[in-house]
Amino acid sequence: PTDRLHVTGLLTPEVIADWHQSLSAPDDIVPRSACTQTGNETPQSRRQFLWSYVNRTPDTPRRMINQADLILDGKLRFGGRPEVLMSDPIDWSIDPFSDAGWCYELHSWASHIVLCRTHATTGDRKYLDKALELCQSWLTSERESGPDGFYKGEWGAYDMAVGKRATVLAYLAANMQQLDDYSPMDHRLLDIDAQLHMDWLATPSNISWHGNHGLFQLAGLIALGRQMPWLDGAGGKANWGEGEFTRLVSEHFTDDGVHREHSTEYQQFILSLINAVLTTGMVSLDSSLGDLFRSGLGWLEWMVHPDGRLAAFGDSVGEGKGLSWSLVEVSDVLQWFNSSGRKGRRPVEHVKVSPDGGLAVIHNADGVDRPKAASWVMMQAACHEPDPVHKHPDDGAIEWSVRGRRILVEPGKYGYLQHPMRSYVKTAAAHNTIALQDRRFVYGTDTPLPDSQLAATETEGGEFRIAARLTRGVRFKVQESLHQDRLVTGRIDSGLVVLDRIGGIEGTQGVIQAFHFDPDIELKAEGIGVTAQTDKCTVAVIPLSPWHTSLGLCRGQETPVLQGWHAPSLKMAVANSVVSIPGVVADRWFGTAILVGESDIPSLNLKVADGKVIMHSVHGRYRQRIAVFDQPKALGVLIAAGRESAMSIAAADGDWCCDVGLDLDTEVSSRVHRSRLLKLGGIEVWRNTTISAVVVVDGKRVRIPIRDGDLAFRLTW
Repeated sequence: PTDRLHVTGLLTPEVIADWHQSLSAPDDIVPRSACTQTGNETPQSRRQFLWSYVNRTPDTPRRMINQADLILDGKLRFGGRPEVLMSDPIDWSIDPFSDAGWCYELHSWASHIVLCRTHATTGDRKYLDKALELCQSWLTSERESGPDGFYKGEWGAYDMAVGKRATVLAYLAANMQQLDDYSPMDHRLLDIDAQLHMDWLATPSNISWHGNHGLFQLAGLIALGRQMPWLDGAGGKANWGEGEFTRLVSEHFTDDGVHREHSTEYQQFILSLINAVLTTGMVSLDSSLGDLFRSGLGWLEWMVHPDGRLAAFGDSVGEGKGLSWSLVEVSDVLQWFNSSGRKGRRPVEHVKVSPDGGLAVIHNADGVDRPKAASWVMMQAACHEPDPVHKHPDDGAIEWSVRGRRILVEPGKYGYLQHPMRSYVKTAAAHNTIALQDRRFVYGTDTPLPDSQLAATETEGGEFRIAARLTRGVRFKVQESLHQDRLVTGRIDSGLVVLDRIGGIEGTQGVIQAFHFDPDIELKAEGIGVTAQTDKCTVAVIPLSPWHTSLGLCRGQETPVLQGWHAPSLKMAVANSVVSIPGVVADRWFGTAILVGESDIPSLNLKVADGKVIMHSVHGRYRQRIAVFDQPKALGVLIAAGRESAMSIAAADGDWCCDVGLDLDTEVSSRVHRSRLLKLGGIEVWRNTTISAVVVVDGKRVRIPIRDGDLAFRLTW
């Protein structure tokens, strides 16, 4: 019967009565009177608001009330922008910031949602009345004329906006049913627009099946059908929406619960939406959707840094999104992180890997009494779409926390707008992975690949290993791609060694191995490496490749290209330190060691021999042998020591890997006759001659001879 409705913008009671009379004939229409109940007899699903359960945090009620009161005062504030004063009557065509994101929030009824959430929380009628007033204003202003009219402009029929508006209409209608002082005209106007939204959302061609927007559209359709059963075809359309919602969720997640858009923030966002649909009773908790929710929640528990905030992979805020309170309430592990260990339970396992989802996580939370004493590392290594919406070109990227302190961080999303900073965070150079020097990396290929690998292990002594084989796409060369082998190993609470080998493009291409540090860690050059001393930790970064005599270091660079920026929240960027290690696409291994100590750098020693990287401590605390994919000629030697510890240096195949890779039998030119290799704490290591090395400790010089082509010494103090 909706084709009989000619919306002209001026709806007389006669037109509305005629339309509503046409709805009363079909047998599947539920009479409005049958849905009118009072008090506690009202089904809980009718009183609850879907959006009250999405990304809810402990301070949500206080913040919501403040935001809602601002709207009552005639002011709008969302999208990370300043307040905007609403005109009277409201001009819904405004775009005060030339910001598409702000306009989206306006036309998806962000202000209405705040009012409804506040009403659902407080029960205060004034918020419901204001939401209805704004709805009627927008619907009257933006409705198109003609029998096939919908809503005006880019945002009137924008997929996700329609879905969000539908949930508001459903909530208003369900709550207005419980009150007897709304006029028949209020009910009829709301019915007309709810029917338009329902019919539009029940049309398959209008659903965005390729992304998460389709889930929000279907959630809106389910809400309308379940909470306004008197609308034409409500029951059948809601049932169709529920089936498609469940099917689409299953397509958006891997079998083990990883969201395929590769954004930790969106993993939580979609789970919050699913939880809302289940919690409000719109879909049964015992359905297959409930099983999908539980598997996704199981993975979300591993995406949390020890500081209680999410990792920042893909389109996520750089500081890490806070945990959704609605999900904390249903997860003992999230509750443990959220309460600083006072409630819930700590994770038991150390390692979790999803080869299909492209995630590997290792942490030691089971051995600590509170989350901020734990250490944690995570790698992202997959891409499921040729042109993903919320994924960044971050294949192989890692984030790392040591004893609750973030060390390596991803850049964040900055915002969904055309801006140089948004373009920067969408380049591989902004992530903790490999980037081409001309920044042409885009996304990986679809996984799983025939040769794709992702594995993670941990030994009893606390050492770990994450290994991945990746295929990286290159912009402007659609048929061209690189193969990247990445090995991350070390001790989770003191040091990482990151090894990369690149191949796949004919000829030599320049690549950069980049590491982005938390903005509070300000690094400075120190010998062949870089170091930082903060009030909480000491950090050192040391190259392990024979051709490296220095590292690239920048912070807050603006020219010639942006580099060294971090977006902790929307539309905000702060400078952070970035270490860049140059390499080549030549099937050669090159690597970097990153060490973290509370006051001094821990003792950690490496050498390469017989195709293995050998790491050991002279104190015998641990020994680890790591098989690598190919025999590196001379991968490198780590030189590091701390107070009351010891140090050893070793070389392989006649190369002293911490220098320029010269053969020890080769005459050394005067240019490198006295090159300092490293100064760390009270230790200096110098390359002196082809037959000896000099170590300076507290001003005292010790000459170490080289025998049989190898340099080896041990020094304790």
